[in-house]
Amino acid sequence: MDVHRWIARIALAAVFALSLSPAFPHAAVIRSNPAADATVRSPREVAIFFSERIQAARSSITVNDSNGVRIDAGDSRVDANGRVLRVTLKPLSEGTYQVKWRVRSIDTHDSDGQFSFHVQE
Repeated sequence: MDVHRWIARIALAAVFALSLSPAFPHAAVIRSNPAADATVRSPREVAIFFSERIQAARSSITVNDSNGVRIDAGDSRVDANGRVLRVTLKPLSEGTYQVKWRVRSIDTHDSDGQFSFHVQE
């Protein structure tokens, strides 16, 4: 067997093996509002859109100001479609805000992350 056929067979076997595994075992962030690193006027909420359904009971968002003071209303909730996590914000002054999120997808995989946005009036 020549080397090229051997490499082709190995590549084909790898592609087949990968096709049997789940493509995305965790809920991934598609986008957020406000977007990561965006500069915005004072938003009323943070919304994070995920690639798959998430469990409301195991999902939350917290938003802190640059001093580490929590400024969200503590009302994290998942939309009826199961893919959007939201939290209401108190009125914000100019500054940088840190968003931290944690979700559990329907298939029980946990994910978390964080990003910042900036408020400028």
